Amino acid sequence: MCVPLWRLNRNSKGRLAITPLPIVYAIERHFHLLPEKENYHQKGDSMTPTISVIVPVYNVERYLPRCIDSILSQTFTDFQLILIDDGSPDACGRICDEYAARDPRIGVIHQENAGVGSARNAGLDAAVGKYIYFIDPDDSLEPNA
Repeated sequence: MCVPLWRLNRNSKGRLAITPLPIVYAIERHFHLLPEKENYHQKGDSMTPTISVIVPVYNVERYLPRCIDSILSQTFTDFQLILIDDGSPDACGRICDEYAARDPRIGVIHQENAGVGSARNAGLDAAVGKYIYFIDPDDSLEPNA
């Protein structure tokens, strides 16, 4: 299965920049290693997850449960799922909160609508995993992805 992956770099001004990697098949060989973050606590868990999965959410209530369920049903479970509600006018914020109440790996950020780039940046700020994975809310993962 082909998946989009992104690399975090610092530009000449020291700001984080996200650049796409070529489409790859072997996920574990192509994740970008992030520096360890100290004092990680996610709803009582003191272990840093291997992967932070970032999902920017806006006006996709029809597709969002399928996306989240496909992530949660993976056999690999050492991940943090960050859902960023980008001021969605539909029920997306409520859906995100309901999933977060059921699974301690899920965190939700609610913000005013600022666009997908801002939502991804908010997710990056909250990410504590060694690796970052972005998925759009109208997509879903195949089993064992």
